[in-house]
Amino acid sequence: MMEHETEMGETGASELAAALTAVGSLDEVIHQKVRLALMSTLISVGESDFTQLRDLISLSDGNLSTHLALLEDRGYVVSTKSVVKRKPKTRYKATVVGREAFREYVRNLEIILGIASGVDERTTGYSVISLLEVPT
Repeated sequence: MMEHETEMGETGASELAAALTAVGSLDEVIHQKVRLALMSTLISVGESDFTQLRDLISLSDGNLSTHLALLEDRGYVVSTKSVVKRKPKTRYKATVVGREAFREYVRNLEIILGIASGVDERTTGYSVISLLEVPT
């Protein structure tokens, strides 16, 4: 074996398998960058209207509508429509299903990044997931 090559032990092989499983488990709906921004925003602020989301994420109305419709079809967000001062207003918020999907997405990222960086929640006791607890 050459000097720069190392043998992958059982631990390395199991970590690689865990990382590959996590990569394959990433939710493709959330993984798209606009939808990731939308889900992150809605989870952090709780609820937002169409205009606020459009301005915050810098999207056209059509582009935002398309992404929100997909998230809504998947059950990740719910919309409520009202009329304020004779103008239609649509508000969005993440559903329990959406929050759980987002938590699982972040959990898979943590596995991938933890293995890549050598940080393991089991030894550090730190997890971003704890910040994303779903309220009951």
